[in-house]
Formats: sequence, structure tokens, C-alpha cells
Amino acid sequence: SQLNENNEWICEFCENVNKVQIEDEEKPSNDTMDFMLSPPKKKNKDNSVVIFVVDISGSMTVTAEIPKGFGLFQLNTKSGRKVASKNDVSTFNSENADQYLPRQRRDVQYISRIECVQAAIKIQLEELKKSHPNKKAVMIAFNNEVHLIGDGSKNSEEKIIAGDKLYEYEVLLDIGSKFSLSSLSSISQSESSLSEKLFSLTEGGQTALGPALALALGIATQVPHSEIIVCTDGLSNIGLGSIDNIKTLTEAKEFYRKLGLSAKERGVTISLIGIEGGDMGIEILGSCAELTSGDVTIVNPLELQRKMRSIIDNPVIATDVSVKLLLHPSLSFRERGKITDINVASMEIGNVTSLTDVTFEFGVSEKGKNLIEQHKSSDSSRVTLKRVPFQSQIIYTKPDGMKCMRVITHSKSTTTSRKKAEKSGDVAVIALNSIQQSAKLALETKDFKNARLNLYSAQSLLDRLAQTDEQQEEYDIFIKQSEELDSELKKYYAEKKVNLKDTSAKILYNMKSSPKVNFLSGTRKDISKRKNHVGDVKKLLI
Repeated sequence: SQLNENNEWICEFCENVNKVQIEDEEKPSNDTMDFMLSPPKKKNKDNSVVIFVVDISGSMTVTAEIPKGFGLFQLNTKSGRKVASKNDVSTFNSENADQYLPRQRRDVQYISRIECVQAAIKIQLEELKKSHPNKKAVMIAFNNEVHLIGDGSKNSEEKIIAGDKLYEYEVLLDIGSKFSLSSLSSISQSESSLSEKLFSLTEGGQTALGPALALALGIATQVPHSEIIVCTDGLSNIGLGSIDNIKTLTEAKEFYRKLGLSAKERGVTISLIGIEGGDMGIEILGSCAELTSGDVTIVNPLELQRKMRSIIDNPVIATDVSVKLLLHPSLSFRERGKITDINVASMEIGNVTSLTDVTFEFGVSEKGKNLIEQHKSSDSSRVTLKRVPFQSQIIYTKPDGMKCMRVITHSKSTTTSRKKAEKSGDVAVIALNSIQQSAKLALETKDFKNARLNLYSAQSLLDRLAQTDEQQEEYDIFIKQSEELDSELKKYYAEKKVNLKDTSAKILYNMKSSPKVNFLSGTRKDISKRKNHVGDVKKLLI
């Protein structure tokens, strides 16, 4: 849009005539403009909190064999725990000798789930100490009770929450909000004492995951941009959010959604790490992580350290994020494959990381179709709509509290040639949108049929678009991703199932929040953004 001689600015999107008084230097000069809506708060050091919420229920005693030559683990006899390297029943015989079954291997070592969690958290504490020395770390452990450990220092008051309090949401939030973070030391000082508490954890009892998460949220909301990382291997079965009983499922779903929305409003991220081999109800639990732009995954116990590091390496960069997208009247948005009459759309996103990508679909509106008909029936040189504008308005809050708005405006040339339009298509963006929308349909509406149809439709389009080597590489990435997604959708569509298994829920949550970088060819990736980890590669201490 341009300012005419009468100081009238005609909006390109709604065609409204605006009377303005504006100086030349105030006129937008770039496609991207940044505005400050409110100033930053008083500068503070990075004193946000990382809260580790650890399952210590009885099932965490389950062991796994350490593969031969797996060099990530190093035995640490000083920790007070013993890795079961043999079938140790020596205390049950007078000779104190180990006993084996015939042909049983004697060179095998085993590690329990809790030991994997302890070792993974230990390494993260060491890395946080070096990379973010001013951060604070808090640990909460849960079984049939919730143990608020704090940072393990003398100044950190430990609490045990049990009984009726496990069923009272406001009470748990209140306990967390009153927990004194000011008395805690930064990770640079508390790493040693917290590690000592970490390795003193013992397993046993039920799984009060919901109450532990509510308590963690109460603590995290004291400081913006705090993170909650939950490690569990089983269903929450005591207190709020219990999902082991079909009668309480609806109530549990509402609890975790409420918790996620509350965390989103306060700029807190919740990530969920499920340990392979257990049933955790990821479809229900995952909602609170998804709402806060957190991670949802299920890993082999031996992969915990890698996954935990990837979560900490991808912090929230802005909170309270909302997006408004404006289209020219000749275009309108598509919703679940159908064209609407809307050319202005808004979305509340909340927390975002550097890997947050959002896509919208649009098509030709009724007005646009009329213009196309005019084009066909007249000399094309007389048609004035040769370019159409797009604008996004992003409002967000920075870590320092500054509230900003970024306005991005681009215009694209138009054509009535399908071949010409497809030639300039971005394979990675179309692939990303298809995967995200199909996963969303499956998760939110259980519409597995249309989720699959959406994938097939995108595949047909991308097959035509992929002409260059770069496009073909991105198309191949899409095919692999869509095959994995479709294999899950097919199970539930064919068997008419509604409740998702944990592995399926994990795949759908991850694909619904896929970043664009997952679909980019090698030449389009920005390798400068790869993380450089502090120090040498660590071995897990057990």
C-alpha cells in the first residue's frame, strides 16, 4: 500500500481508506519492521530454574543389559550403588559365592532405569554449571509421595507431600509458589550437593506424577522462562491426574490440559521423557508438554542423556507469542482441506523456541475466482492484480520482559499457470505443513481417514514439484516421514481404535510440532546454529 497525495493510506488487505499524518522517516522502509510495545524490565542475570521431576516408583528398578562395548557408562563405586554385573545372590549362601544357571553369561552388566536417570541428570548438572552458572536447579522425586528435595543444600528445606494433599491442586500450587527460591544457590554452587541427593534416591511405591507436576509448576512460575523436565516409566496412579482407571480418564485429561495452559500463560516449558518399556499414557500426558512447546518422547534408558541434553539445548526464546496473518481479499484461508471466507487469521502460540514453526493453508477466494474469470475473458494486460500482499504480525515477549511486535510484509507475483506456480513451490514448507496437519487431525479429532488423505494429496503435489536435486532430497525426506506417520494412522483407521498407544502418541505429538529444519536439504541448513557443547564428551557415572 502507498500513501496518496491526500494523505490517504488504502489498506491492501481490507481496502479501508485511512487518513494519516505521517512523516517520511516514519514510513516503513523494509519488509520486516520491529516495534517495541513496552520496555524491558530491570536487567537480571539468567536466574531461571530447571526443575527435574524424577519417578522413583517401584518399576524404576527394572534393569537393562548394557551392550558390550557401550562406552557411555563408567562404573562409580563411590556413589553407594552397585551395578548388577553378575547374578549376585552371594548373600544367600555360606561361601558368599555367585551362582549361575547352566550356560548363563558371566560377562554381562545390567543397569536399572533409575540409575540411567541419575547418570543423565548428573551430566546435565555439570553442563549447566559450565554453560549457565547463574541458573538454579531443583529436584522433585515422586512415588506414592512427592519429595521436594530442592537443590540439596543446607539452605534448601525439604518437604514430603502425601495423603489428601496429593488430590488438592491449589494446595500443591501454593506449596510450590511458597518454596523459597531466593534461599537456593546457583548451579555453580549447588551442583555437588544436588548430585549427592540425586544418587541417594531409592525406588519403591506407586506413581504420583500428577501431584509432582503441579508442585513443580508452582515453583517454576516464580521465575519466567523456567523449565520442567519429567522422567517417568509408568502410569500416574495416585493423586491428581491418575490415568490407570478408565473412570478417571476424562478428569485426568482436563487436569493435564489445565496444567499445560497455566504453564503456557506463565512462560514455563514442560518436557516429558518416557522410558521405553512402560505404559505412561503419553496421549494424555503429552497435552501439557505440547501446549508449552515442550518435548514429548519415549527413549531407551541408555539414550536418556542424549535426549535430556537436546531439551536443555533448545530453550524458550520468547513467551506470550501470538501471530496474526493477513491475506489479500482475493485469497482466503483453508481449514481441514476446505476453503473458508476468512482472510485474517490469528493464533495464540505461547512459548516458542528456535525450532518452533507454524504453517497456514490458503487458497483462492470467491473474489479471486472472479478476477481469474476476468483474466480469461479479457486482455491479460488489463488485469491489475499482478501481485498480492501477505503480512504477518507477531507479538511476543523477550526474556528480559520487553514486549515487541514484528511485522513482516511480502508481495508475490500472480499467475494462472499451474506449472509456473508449482515451479516456485517450496518443497520443505509444503512437506512440513502436510505432516503437521495430518498429525493434528489424528490427535485432535481421531479423523485418521482424512489425515491419511491429506498425506496422499501432498505427496501427489510434491512429486510434481521435486525437479531439482535439492527439491528431490527434501521430497525423499517427506516420503520417509509420511511413511512413518501413515503406518501409525493405518493401524487405527483399519482397526477402528480410538485410544492411542504410547509409541503412536509420541510420533503424532512430535510430528504435529515438527520444525522446518527436519525437511531441509543439506545445502539449505544453517550449520552455524549447531550446538557446541561445553567440554569433552562425558561418561555417565553410575
